[in-house]
Amino acid sequence: MFLTKEDSLEILRVCNSLHKKYPQEKKFRSVAIPGTQEAGFSPIYRNEASTDELINLVHPKLQTFHDFFQHSLNLYGDEYCYGYRPIVDGEAQDYFHYLTYKEVEIRKDNFASGLINLVFNHPNFDKNDKEFYYEDGKPNFMVSLFSGNRIEWKLTDMATSDYSLPNTALYDTLGPDASRYILELTKSPVVVLSKDKISKILKLKKEFGLKNLHILISMDELTFENDFGLIQYSDSLGIQLIDFSKVETLGEINQLPKDFNLPKPSTIYTISFTSGTTGPPKGVLIDHRIAISGITATFIHFKKPINNIDEETYYNFASNIDNNGKQIRALSYLPLAHIYERMLINWATFRGFAIAFPSKPGTASLFEDLRVLQPHYFTGVPRVYSRIETSIKAHISSLNPIGKKAFELSMTSNTWYNILVGQLSKLKEQLGFQNVHYCTSASAPMSPHSIKFLKDSLHIGFENSYGLTESFAVMSCDDPFGDAYMGNVGPPCVSTEMRLKDVEAMGYSASDDPPRGELQLRGPQIYLGYYKNTKSTKEVLGEDGWFSTGDIATFDSNGRIIVIDRVKNFFKLSQGEYITPEKVENTYLTSNQLLTQMFVHGDSMKNYLVGVAGVEPESFKKFLKENLDVEVIDNNHLRVHLEDPRVRKSILALLNTNAMNKGVLQGFEKLHNLYLDIEPLKVEDEVLTPTFKLKRVQAVRKFKQVLDNLYHEGSLVDSVGKL
Repeated sequence: MFLTKEDSLEILRVCNSLHKKYPQEKKFRSVAIPGTQEAGFSPIYRNEASTDELINLVHPKLQTFHDFFQHSLNLYGDEYCYGYRPIVDGEAQDYFHYLTYKEVEIRKDNFASGLINLVFNHPNFDKNDKEFYYEDGKPNFMVSLFSGNRIEWKLTDMATSDYSLPNTALYDTLGPDASRYILELTKSPVVVLSKDKISKILKLKKEFGLKNLHILISMDELTFENDFGLIQYSDSLGIQLIDFSKVETLGEINQLPKDFNLPKPSTIYTISFTSGTTGPPKGVLIDHRIAISGITATFIHFKKPINNIDEETYYNFASNIDNNGKQIRALSYLPLAHIYERMLINWATFRGFAIAFPSKPGTASLFEDLRVLQPHYFTGVPRVYSRIETSIKAHISSLNPIGKKAFELSMTSNTWYNILVGQLSKLKEQLGFQNVHYCTSASAPMSPHSIKFLKDSLHIGFENSYGLTESFAVMSCDDPFGDAYMGNVGPPCVSTEMRLKDVEAMGYSASDDPPRGELQLRGPQIYLGYYKNTKSTKEVLGEDGWFSTGDIATFDSNGRIIVIDRVKNFFKLSQGEYITPEKVENTYLTSNQLLTQMFVHGDSMKNYLVGVAGVEPESFKKFLKENLDVEVIDNNHLRVHLEDPRVRKSILALLNTNAMNKGVLQGFEKLHNLYLDIEPLKVEDEVLTPTFKLKRVQAVRKFKQVLDNLYHEGSLVDSVGKL
């Protein structure tokens, strides 16, 4: 189906009435549905604005991503869509160059046509493998992406989506074993990737064969002068290496009909592989219906990111400009390999915003890009906001006495804010936050105190939200201008319902007041299951549709979710990386004879690990003698050295070197601070079982003050926190 301009105007009329159908005073609360409580479970909670049904569409003509972009094309065709900072002589210029929505449509179609032509005409492509076809004979092969955020990534995503090709994303923190696993499991014949990733995939091809992988498409230009050797080496491995622009040219010459293979709601959009906690990563199956349900929730709950407006304007879908008549801008900063950014960028594209991509990966150019772009909203991760918070506090400490006093009073009285504005305006310009109306955070919870500080000091909103890959990102969010800093992550959105399940082993009961237990989700936004992994699917996704998140939660008085614990022994750091502590502990123990015990701990509001370690006395004394020229004869005198920060830092450096040299751990699994004792973990303290297995929940309670002190002291590794 291709939407007409009249269709899009009709859709606008419906969208502009959403705030009346789902009023502000209700949609940021949830309520228990009477008669839904079962033994071992809390009642079912739904958004108060939609207690009778779960919403999966804002309009019946918007059922796939193809429909979404056709709608945007009808309304914003000649306006900016995706942009980048041009590179001249190795330097990013101080402006963004944009493709219009019409130009994106042309390039997307050309690339899709070239991609399909290239794969199906490759001599080694297995044309007899039924997995590569739909029942009508149309292509159904997996396209893998491997790069940072950039226009070519998004063009590939749109090309595969609009031509019914599933895609998946590789990313560096997966590691080579997981990347190999994904490529083999999906039988992906092609990887679209940045030039710096080519050697990594070629190494996998050489070592493991990857019999279905035949083509690498470089997002960066390949030249005979600079890349002849790389092209030759690829060819020797049976890999055709070609650059993105040549695939577009091929597609322009061999253009497929625009309705060649249009997606249906049931068409798989993506298989998003989680980084995993034990064993290989799991591929989350998401079709267009699920993804559209998730973005529908953002249409209803997210506010338009411009200042000084009434409720009618907040939710006005007919306009994509700010108060000064400029097109609303955003930076696609969080990795597109993860589902949260894919949700955000599709929401922004539908709204007709101008979306820019970073000029360098990670945080290398973040604040420079923000200063050039001056976006209207920003989505980051806790470690970025921590850096911003530190900058603000340093700036405030340098203010004159009037400025400092204004800041103190502004925290309790808005009347002082005008004085403070002048003091902080230069800082907002340095951050590129002149136009930012609100921020959101992803990957892990943020400290409520930090959120309140950022809201008050920058005079912006801050949106707390909650979601998982299995729920196509956000399934709950709170009002960015409400009391989000109180620690909740909002109520369920109108597309999802939730309940809590007893977790007796951890002392959580859904019958408590308020109820506490494992958070379960159900609704059109929840994933289909794990790709080719029935066992893992059945462990968390019931036949009745309830998905068990593994998070322990409770509700506040407005029915908003507060996450308080995890069911399993793994956790997420503030940058979004999952940690399996047993793996880290075993690696340190097996690589360091100095250690006898190890307990690793992480905090979702911190970006590094700390630990409690037991040391072997004689090995410790030897270490002191050889490394610090300290001789200890009596074990009773070891205590003072175990507590010495200089000693702990020196030991930590050795432990980290040995552990990381094994090649098992990623950089984010390194320990950054450590408490040392001769035998800190004991059966009689109930932190070990009689068979000396660690009881992690009890260990966290036992060493709470120790762990807090370690984080308060900070990292003993110089590189932590450098962005």
